[in-house]
Amino acid sequence: MGTLQHPVLQYRWQVKETNAGAQLVYFGLRNPPNHTGNIIPLPRELADRLQLLDGRTAAKDLPSDLTDHEMYARLIEEAIIVEAHEIRQPSTRDNFQQCVRCVTNDYVLPGLEFDANGLCAFCQCYELAERSGQGAIMQDGITDEDLIRTSSENTGSRFDVMVLYTGGKDSTYLLWYLAKKLRLRVLVASWNMPYTNDTCRENMRRAMRVLPDVEFVERTLP
Repeated sequence: MGTLQHPVLQYRWQVKETNAGAQLVYFGLRNPPNHTGNIIPLPRELADRLQLLDGRTAAKDLPSDLTDHEMYARLIEEAIIVEAHEIRQPSTRDNFQQCVRCVTNDYVLPGLEFDANGLCAFCQCYELAERSGQGAIMQDGITDEDLIRTSSENTGSRFDVMVLYTGGKDSTYLLWYLAKKLRLRVLVASWNMPYTNDTCRENMRRAMRVLPDVEFVERTLP
């Protein structure tokens, strides 16, 4: 630890100033057990010094109050600070890493991490849940009765469920089932993006007409 020649923050780690103070923020999804550790509070003096890590300045030329700081060693140990030649490069349409188990890749989801076997952070979380005994919940699923009971107990929100809606047949059926069959209060969230085909767009417009009590929220991507 602390012996890097030309240290730099790993790709998609940035020092940010917030109302809560200085923070080191990761824009992506880290591997377990660090998947919930995307935000690291920083001492004021260290936040200023981390800005010096440009990958060109040699470690021997960095101020000692940075390289001797106990958190600096921890950041190296967690591969948040790495050698300049080890920094990951942004993925492209033609050059990306895809999970060996699912279709997820780090071009669609920049900053997605993988383990040494090529398993993405999402799939690693499923494995952890199965080993911890929570896998039975995922396998059994949630029943209609569970949803209806939760709805009857839900007095602190305008909505019971949210549907991530693409306009495809699966999410269209799910939306209809929850809103019409189970009569839940549904919030629909969808992306307006260039890859959405005309059929899906028409399905979205039709759903808005057929389900006037459902609230639709749409965000546009370039």
